[in-house]
Amino acid sequence: MWQIPPHYSYHDWMDEMEAHCSAAALAAERHYAPEFGVPLSAFLHQRVMAAALSRYRQEWSYALRCVADVDADALPASLRDEFSEVVLREWLDSGLKGLNARDRWMVKRLYDDLCTEAEVASELRVTQQAVSKQKGVILRHLRGLLSEPSSGQPGYRRAAVGAGT
Repeated sequence: MWQIPPHYSYHDWMDEMEAHCSAAALAAERHYAPEFGVPLSAFLHQRVMAAALSRYRQEWSYALRCVADVDADALPASLRDEFSEVVLREWLDSGLKGLNARDRWMVKRLYDDLCTEAEVASELRVTQQAVSKQKGVILRHLRGLLSEPSSGQPGYRRAAVGAGT
């Protein structure tokens, strides 16, 4: 049911998976603890399957980043969501490149580090309202990229967020 990733021949992929699964089996055997009451065969099966699936997803994820024209309908059903995530992340990264360094930092603090607007305002020594206003400008910019991807970057302008604003 699993499809062979691009740029692999059938035999190369099978050799790759056999080596990866063998290494996973050896590691699982070394970490096996019979006191938990799990049969060795079940433990090995679970660890080897998890390693194989992880390697499979890793290779397809790499392939999706490297292949320019991928038909999402041609992908295995299990990878369609990951493909959508990769495309969305690439779109978001390209949109963030259009921001200045301070705004990229603000987006990172608010969304990656999960800081509050008040915490970011304190770090920037501005009011929370100023951070909220700039966040709105940034989000409108990113929404504009989503709604009009072919027209380039819409009019992004940085609001005046400075000390004492």
